[in-house]
Amino acid sequence: MIGLCAVCSAGGSAFFTAFDMAREAGLVDPGSTLVLTDRPCDAEARAVERDIAHRRIDWTTRDAFSTQAAEEFRRHDITFGLLYFLRLIGPELYEGFEIQNIHPSLLPAFPGFGAVRAARGANARFLGATLHNVDGSIDAGPIVAQVVSPLPNDASPETDNKLSYVQKVYLTLVAIERAAGPCVPRVTASANPALAAQALRAAFAGFLADNAPGAMQP
Repeated sequence: MIGLCAVCSAGGSAFFTAFDMAREAGLVDPGSTLVLTDRPCDAEARAVERDIAHRRIDWTTRDAFSTQAAEEFRRHDITFGLLYFLRLIGPELYEGFEIQNIHPSLLPAFPGFGAVRAARGANARFLGATLHNVDGSIDAGPIVAQVVSPLPNDASPETDNKLSYVQKVYLTLVAIERAAGPCVPRVTASANPALAAQALRAAFAGFLADNAPGAMQP
């Protein structure tokens, strides 16, 4: 099992939804997973529900948080981290471990906060999300995977946000699968690279049918 950490500032719902699918597929387990937070948030309760270890780090500076987070990574034998985090991290994390982030746009378009709203404000015809390696830049680290879906002209902000959530779940699964070991690359019209494991594709297809049918190809 991979040593996996989710660094969260809020609920981390995309992570936990994907974690449950990946656990059923045998790629992760609670004993090798860690959740770090920087404030009281729903991610802590969701970790407890799944018997996942969690730690809240009271931060003063970015570097202080990253130093303490790196210590927790080493203490729990974590090798791979995913950010669902509202702040930048320091080199203590991104230079010492493999750290990836999911940004809710088709980078390099719309970096920074408010990407979904910015895409709609620019009359974008597609909504994308990007899984990328974290470095010292803002949303400009090397791209690992991307997914894109058409935006209906009459979609509401709630619809946009729901589609963005579905994309984050998908890219979380891609990140976990890639971290778990070599797999056969797959390419679809909406995601590159796509999921390779049949169990994950089937699980996501069921999730997609309940949340945004027709929005993506698993």
